[in-house]
Amino acid sequence: MTRSSKIGVLRGVWRARGRRLSPIPPAIAAPDTETLNCMRAALETMDEMQRAVFERARFDGLDYQQIGAQLGLTIREVERHLASALLHIWRHTDGEAGR
Repeated sequence: MTRSSKIGVLRGVWRARGRRLSPIPPAIAAPDTETLNCMRAALETMDEMQRAVFERARFDGLDYQQIGAQLGLTIREVERHLASALLHIWRHTDGEAGR
């Protein structure tokens, strides 16, 4: 997967509408096997709170207020953890050289 494709995937995840993540279009929702493996590895090496926020936002479809209520965080803290998680995934899938 090219760097711009990875960025497209992250942009799809990152966009929020009314504090909810927007759905990712099908064309970029199915990354190749190598990218999926990199993303899995990124999740495994992610800080526990970042992972918890990311999973609730991306996989469970919860909004920031719901995530905050479950984890005892403010909306701002949820935003920071999610941004950190996305950056971690981006760095992990972009290779060690940080191209």
